[in-house]
Amino acid sequence: MDHSEVFDALREILAKTKIPWREIREGLVLEFVDGCDIFLVDDRAIEASRKKTAQAVAVDLLAAFQKLDKRRTAVLLGLRHWASETDCAIAFSSSGSWALEQHGGTSFLHVGHSLTDLIRNQGAESALQQLLKQHYFDAPTVADLRRLIAYKTPPREERPTQNDPDELAVHLKEMMRTRTDEELQEARLTHRRKRSQYDLAERLRERLGEERVNVGCCLPKDIIQIDFTDGESFFAFHSSPAHLKKLVSQHGTIEAVVDYLHNKFTRIDQARIQTLQALDSLLANRGCFKDDSQWNREGWWYGTSHQQYHVDPGVPLTRKLNRQSRAEFIQKWCEENQVAPTVSIEEIEAALTQPPSEIPRRMLPPVSYEAGPQIPQLESWNFMHVDQVAREWIDTFRTEAEKPETKQQTFPIGTLHYWDEPQWFARESDTWVDDAWWIERAGLAWEAAEARRKPYIASQQSATILLAYGDDRPRERVIKRYQEMGFYHPEAIEDGLAWVLEGELPWSMLDYDDFEFPVQLGKVPPQQARRVAIELREALDNDSNELNDVDDFDALRNFAKVDRLSAEEWLAPHEIEQVHQWCLCWASATDDPAQFWDTYPLQIATTFAWTDVADRIEQNPITPTSLLSGEPGSWYLADFVLWLSRLNPNRYAARWAAYLLAVNAEAASHQSVAKITNDLFRGSNKKLFPDQNEVIRELTVGHIKAQRARKLAAAIAWHRCREAGTIG
Repeated sequence: MDHSEVFDALREILAKTKIPWREIREGLVLEFVDGCDIFLVDDRAIEASRKKTAQAVAVDLLAAFQKLDKRRTAVLLGLRHWASETDCAIAFSSSGSWALEQHGGTSFLHVGHSLTDLIRNQGAESALQQLLKQHYFDAPTVADLRRLIAYKTPPREERPTQNDPDELAVHLKEMMRTRTDEELQEARLTHRRKRSQYDLAERLRERLGEERVNVGCCLPKDIIQIDFTDGESFFAFHSSPAHLKKLVSQHGTIEAVVDYLHNKFTRIDQARIQTLQALDSLLANRGCFKDDSQWNREGWWYGTSHQQYHVDPGVPLTRKLNRQSRAEFIQKWCEENQVAPTVSIEEIEAALTQPPSEIPRRMLPPVSYEAGPQIPQLESWNFMHVDQVAREWIDTFRTEAEKPETKQQTFPIGTLHYWDEPQWFARESDTWVDDAWWIERAGLAWEAAEARRKPYIASQQSATILLAYGDDRPRERVIKRYQEMGFYHPEAIEDGLAWVLEGELPWSMLDYDDFEFPVQLGKVPPQQARRVAIELREALDNDSNELNDVDDFDALRNFAKVDRLSAEEWLAPHEIEQVHQWCLCWASATDDPAQFWDTYPLQIATTFAWTDVADRIEQNPITPTSLLSGEPGSWYLADFVLWLSRLNPNRYAARWAAYLLAVNAEAASHQSVAKITNDLFRGSNKKLFPDQNEVIRELTVGHIKAQRARKLAAAIAWHRCREAGTIG
């Protein structure tokens, strides 16, 4: 029986129904009426049918779909009724991830493929019971389950989601109560009589709130700490019995001591608030931005285009305000920082008394983009020398790959694991090593690992690579091992190996929504591609102009792992174009010095061959500053130059590759480690690191390996540019 005949028969049947369906490369997908999952009809589904004719197989598959559809509808209606009865709100999503809210708290319920599998294997009642076990819902009885499954329509009233953090706080506090109010009061009084430090802390909490007053755990002995309103520092004082006894003798009673400390804290707290707000107002009037993101952990910065004026809002500010007035501090600070135009004392007094001005916030680079780090023009490099250095690093990688997997120490990860990431190796197109080389290395690694006769799979990565290329040497051994285990465990099997054997193991990776399909394995399964597409569509529908929300970024990151064919099957052309425009905006923006630390927009652009995104990056003055200013940006250089060389292996990508190949890797590593350890070992932290030399050694080894990976990335990028013929 020809499978095409089954597809033709099923198309003919579906044309007479109202079932939503579509064609994809694998076959046909039928959408369940709830819109949260699909039924895939592919070659595997056809082969599983016991019917003999194409028409009979088509009818059989449609019946299986309708049976699941009916049961899914019953389960989800029952779920909605139980949520209504237990005062729980549901935020519905076609992606199959429903947000549940009860008492202000939120969790997520997966009603996509995993629910379909539950229903297929256990039936509707049991599936609903399993679903409710994992979340906020009260457990229903057997009678409840039967009643819920019988509903044919949604509940008349469903609670809307509110996302109220105050409601959650009250609920959690009530849940954690183990004693009545009277018992708690008695415990407090008893505790106060025993420990005067906690007595004082309790009295201060009654005045200032429980969250602000800290004592005991994680603080030095005999210290009480009160957080300032601005959240940047704290008010701390000695609270030893001897010192408190002295304070009581000075002020007369413990209540008088509380009054004294409360007034002192309030005075300093108000002084800090007014001072910092006045600084914001003065600098906002001068066209400055405020950078309080602390991405370099050095306090606050102000400036029109870069970090110009610095203030430390921590303990130093408190000390200065204890010695001088607010106006004096601001005037001296403005003079020391040479704020322009010059700030007069009258302007300062006005800023301290008038309502504060709103100052725009953004991350500021250490220097202006024009004065920041730049990469040399391509003509400044000796191409023959760069060729030689690039070859040496690629040869180093090849030599490392010849060692046993357990002996590979040159790079941060074993050589075979670089195959996993498409920025390092593009199947069927890269030539710095080719597919045959990976098959050869994986085959040798697999045979060497099996020779050790371990009961577990000793080289899962080599098995993944071989199976991905159709080499079945590991198949029987791997399947037998994991069939014996019987269930999925992330520490027992690598995700890539589980995905490449999807459908042949006792579990399905599609049941685990958080595990992404590896890009190197090819076309994404339609169930996952559909879910990612819906999440992206919801993000686009929420705000089609600016994808700036955290959920939007998650949707885009997931979309970066979807191949082009799958994306075009599940998204409309105008939706893909919206993502294209977002990538162009990302590549052109100049308001975030850290924006190029995320390379997933480059990955998306590479998938769709949007070379204009690379052009925008080249024209953007922020690019070198984002990646070369300080320690954080350097960690993303390898992925950046690799994706850039895949998207458009032109002269600009070659400039980056040549520059990175010329950097003194060992010196850069020692500089990075020196900066980290200087902060790490400062002050009392030395007690936490008695063997500082060992810490320095371990950090240095890690940084040197990371620098080697950057060198390898640059060598690969240079090789791609040479192969493309863009640099001669």
